[in-house]
Amino acid sequence: MAGKVSRRWSDLSERNRRLLIAAAAVEGALKAAALADLRRRPASEVRGPKGAWAAGVVAVNSFGVAPIAYFVFGRRRNSEARSTDSKGASSDAG
Repeated sequence: MAGKVSRRWSDLSERNRRLLIAAAAVEGALKAAALADLRRRPASEVRGPKGAWAAGVVAVNSFGVAPIAYFVFGRRRNSEARSTDSKGASSDAG
């Protein structure tokens, strides 16, 4: 591949190095937050299998998209979780 240019860390400008470090730190923090939330959250409050979300968050190098997708789409809102848990339960309010 004669046309391919290989860049090294030392070839990057100081600005680009800082941007890459900042982006990596943000993605790492998002992944850690998503995994911590998955660990503490009951399965009834997660849409889909917790293991699949964890694997996706860890395996996908996504510039933060996978952890953000979990926070937006993977977690049930409190009202959703309550309605799912209370289906079939009798109401004592009268």
